[in-house]
Amino acid sequence: MTKTIAELTDCMRQKMQRGGLNGSLKVDLGEDGVIFIDGSAVSNTDGQANCTITTTLEMFNELYAGRIDAVQAHYKHRLSIDGSQLLATQLTALMDDTEGPSKRVARFSRGADIPDIVKALRSTGAAVIENCITDELADRVAAELRPHFDESGTAYQADFEGYKTLRLGEILARSRSSSELVGEALLLSVIDEILLPHCINYRIGSCTGIEIFPGETAQALHRDDGIYPIHIQGVEWQVSAMWALTDFTKENGATHLLPGSHDGPPRATAAKSDYTVQAEMTKGSLLLYLGSLLHGGGANNSDQPRMGLVNTYAVGWLRQEENHYLAIPKEIADSYPLRIRQLMGYQTHGLLGWYPDADINM
Repeated sequence: MTKTIAELTDCMRQKMQRGGLNGSLKVDLGEDGVIFIDGSAVSNTDGQANCTITTTLEMFNELYAGRIDAVQAHYKHRLSIDGSQLLATQLTALMDDTEGPSKRVARFSRGADIPDIVKALRSTGAAVIENCITDELADRVAAELRPHFDESGTAYQADFEGYKTLRLGEILARSRSSSELVGEALLLSVIDEILLPHCINYRIGSCTGIEIFPGETAQALHRDDGIYPIHIQGVEWQVSAMWALTDFTKENGATHLLPGSHDGPPRATAAKSDYTVQAEMTKGSLLLYLGSLLHGGGANNSDQPRMGLVNTYAVGWLRQEENHYLAIPKEIADSYPLRIRQLMGYQTHGLLGWYPDADINM
């Protein structure tokens, strides 16, 4: 049901109790009036603001209900933003419910329709598929990675990666069961829809185990496709798949996401984690997010570590982030099914990667 401007103003007063904006923002609803927010104070008095959102009452109801993000709507010409886009993004975040799943990142069951998942992923840049694999499989992958985390997980510690976080590469050489996640059918069906419009085939860009320990601070927001020197608006280089091998909670470092930050142009160059939502999910669940989406690992303020496995899938004409030909011994690679070997990179992309006796139609 469409709310009146008076009802929306009252709702905004309640939302601003979460902390307010870092400046002033005016929502200009034309003949229906204005909603003016200065810090945490909300009124219907007109005035100069650091950011002015001009739209309709109907459209602002859509924004308030969480069906669209302000900056995303701006680029779709459904509203205009004059001034600080960061304030518009902050307003969107503050309008999220304080409890329960975020309105901005859709959540699906294992049996959801692929087109619905793809639509949500394209809309906000991320989606969660709950209980995508069994607890038994998640536990098995975690157990296979455990000794490797303990032996060499500190090798990649640095300012960006964190000093209380363990990381592992060469996953398919360390965990046989991880191939069931890499080649999971529902996941690949979604990846097909996002990447295949731009390539003949795709492959794993990287495959990384991540365990965040208590006391770790939040990671800087970044884009996974930032490893590549150029970006083409509307073309996704890659999609990331974060598997929860333990429960992900706000307290133990669930991934921060900035929904809508994949949209543009231009792509924002920086953002504050204050404006993000966290992808809480139970063990065995899957977080999908586009390579162009701003995200980062959360701070672990609990007394237990959280473990995940993140696979990136990149269009087949790009150089892979991790060199699987050298990272995974050939005899181990050869022992996997054809689809897993293809995802590791043992396939051509047209004439790219050609070699004698290659099947260029793979």
